[in-house]
Amino acid sequence: MRLRRSEAVTVWSEGERPTRFIWNQNRYLVVEHLSRWFEMTPWWVATDLAIANLGEQEVWRVVARRINSANSGVFDLITFENNSHWYLSRVID
Repeated sequence: MRLRRSEAVTVWSEGERPTRFIWNQNRYLVVEHLSRWFEMTPWWVATDLAIANLGEQEVWRVVARRINSANSGVFDLITFENNSHWYLSRVID
């Protein structure tokens, strides 16, 4: 199942690569980095176009598992503004 999300998440990274994150009050460990690409930030993301960040956003598709669980899933994590803000955009399980 593929779920589209747009939620702010807390992400820890080493360099540019995400290594773990918290989503829905659960901690996840990134076990594999599947791909990375760049997209233009959609204009409709911001409510005020005057302050919209319309630059590139970096997308990481990762395999992650919840801490204390053997189950894993595929997550798309988006970052912009030099990794200061992260969002979960897609969950594929």
